[in-house]
Amino acid sequence: TDISQTGEILFYYFDEQMEYANISNWILERYEEGIKQIEVAKELITTKQKQLKQLQEEAAMQEIEYLAKEKQISTFLECKKTFFGKFKYYFKYNKKNKKNSKISVKNEEKQKENLEEVDENLSNQAIESVSNSIRCLEKIASCGELYEEKLSELKNIYYEIQELARDVSNMKEDIFFDEEERDNVERRLDEIFSLKRKYGNSIEEILKYKEKLEAEINEIENLDEINNKLKKEKEAIKERMLDLCTEMNSIREKYANIISNKIILELKDLEMGNATLRVAVEKLDNFNSNGLNKVEFMVCTNKGEEEKELCKIASGGEMSRIMLAIKTVLAEVDKVSTLVFDEIDTGISGKAAKAVGEKLKTISNNHQVMVVTHSASIAAKGKYNYYISKKTLNEKTYTEIRRLSEEEVLKEIARISSGDITDISIAHAKELRKAS
Repeated sequence: TDISQTGEILFYYFDEQMEYANISNWILERYEEGIKQIEVAKELITTKQKQLKQLQEEAAMQEIEYLAKEKQISTFLECKKTFFGKFKYYFKYNKKNKKNSKISVKNEEKQKENLEEVDENLSNQAIESVSNSIRCLEKIASCGELYEEKLSELKNIYYEIQELARDVSNMKEDIFFDEEERDNVERRLDEIFSLKRKYGNSIEEILKYKEKLEAEINEIENLDEINNKLKKEKEAIKERMLDLCTEMNSIREKYANIISNKIILELKDLEMGNATLRVAVEKLDNFNSNGLNKVEFMVCTNKGEEEKELCKIASGGEMSRIMLAIKTVLAEVDKVSTLVFDEIDTGISGKAAKAVGEKLKTISNNHQVMVVTHSASIAAKGKYNYYISKKTLNEKTYTEIRRLSEEEVLKEIARISSGDITDISIAHAKELRKAS
């Protein structure tokens, strides 16, 4: 090759390298920009979901309050007719008057009874006894001055008793005792006692309860106005929810394609070049905890097959790799603390296994990652390695798990990579560990 030809070849090779470097930098910049967009979208969706949840709770509380008030109408209206009738009759006097009324009735009854007994004793016994005594003394008054003096004193006593009997009789007549009034007072006091047992320990508490019922009944009697107010508030909340849901739907539709394309690129690195993934955002008619959307990850793993929901993929290995691709894209914004991948190496080659291991290690920077694997390339990436085995003891099978030392890790990597533990397989295991 002459000099000009050599220079042309070198110049072309140099340009191709520059083109590749520019493309790599452009892809890296777009990737970082997409990650930032995803994080912003995630935070925005979380905020909108919280606002939506709060609005749903407010709407539910308004609905419960509306139904509760409507249910209480018949009970309180009946209470108005019966309970307040008792208050109108039994609380027309104040507490002091009721107490004095009870004392007055009892005193009148006691005075009446005792004055009648005094009047009976004076009129029928004392006066008659003194009168008989006077007649006896008159028969012997001429027998001496002493008998005349005693006769005079006894006559004075007779006149005093007569005057006293008249006074007592007048006092008795002045006292008015009405048994019907006494019965009414006692009945009123019994009713008050009954009200105390139901509505309060004192008259003050009963009256407070009465005021409370009056306020509630007033509220019920104006229920239509209150209901209309609640309905307006409910409609306002519903409009706010609809605005938020519309905004969330726009955000989801905007980032659905971005996330889908990034996940497809990750799947190609994981030996799933024919796989396609689409984030389907469906708009619903009724609100749910996520707004007015249903979001599904639709996946097709082979050409010519129909899309299926991610949760309906049969292959555990495919599921694990798809989840790994999703978690790789969302690694910086995903809040799940621990991720478990089972048999993620199923059906992949050494190159793909290496890519899987690198992606797992990337995710482990933000999450705790647990992997069940038979791949030496993936196992070599682990920071802590455990060996799981089964053993039979007394005709029972047990599963045993133990953490491996670094020397044991190298032997296990050598065994699963070549089948035997040899110097060559150990050296290969050390190379894999070193590369991790």
